[in-house]
Amino acid sequence: MASQPGDHLCVHRRRYGLPYTHHAINFPDGRVVEFGGSTANKPAMGVDFGSFERFANGDRVDVVHHEDHDPTLAMRRAEWLVSCPPTRRYNGIGFNCEHVARWCATGWETESLQIRHRLFLGRSLFIGGPLGLWLSWQARTGRSVPRTAVAAVGVYSATTIWTVSAYHNEIRHFNKHIRENLPASLLRTTARARS
Repeated sequence: MASQPGDHLCVHRRRYGLPYTHHAINFPDGRVVEFGGSTANKPAMGVDFGSFERFANGDRVDVVHHEDHDPTLAMRRAEWLVSCPPTRRYNGIGFNCEHVARWCATGWETESLQIRHRLFLGRSLFIGGPLGLWLSWQARTGRSVPRTAVAAVGVYSATTIWTVSAYHNEIRHFNKHIRENLPASLLRTTARARS
C-alpha cells in the first residue's frame, strides 16, 4: 500500500468472523484521524488521531480513491472534526468511520457503502428475496400461508423501515453539524460542489 498524507484509507478486518472495513484519513508522521478506532467500546469513541500502526494492525490497507480529491483539504477537514466533533455517538449503522472519512475526503459525501451494500442489499438478497419467492410459490400452488410467515414478513418489513430510517436520521444529524459549524475555508470549491 503506497499511501500519501490526506488519503482516505480503509483497513480490512474481521469481527466475530465477519469481514468489515475500518476507515481513516492518513496524516504524515505515522498518524491517522479515525472515528471509533477501538473495537472494544465503539459507542464511547470519538473522532481522534491515532497511530497508523494501530489502525492497520498488520491487516491489508487500501487507498479509497475519490474524484476531485484534495488531500490537504481532507486533512484540514479531519483536523476540524477532531477539534469540533459531532455530538452524535458512534453508530455502526448510521454514523460510523466510513461516513466521517468519506466526508473528509470529498467535502460532500456522507455515505457508508459497506452498510448500504452489506446490510441493505444483504437483507434483500438473503432474507427478503427467498421469503418473497416462497410466499409467491405458496400462493401459486394454492397453499395457505402459515401465520408465522405472515409474522415474519411483518417483522422483516418493520426492521427494514426502522434500519433505513435510523441510517438516514444519523446522516441528517452529521450534515446538520457540518452546515452549522464548518468554517467557509473548508467548503468544497469544485464544480461538483457548486452544482
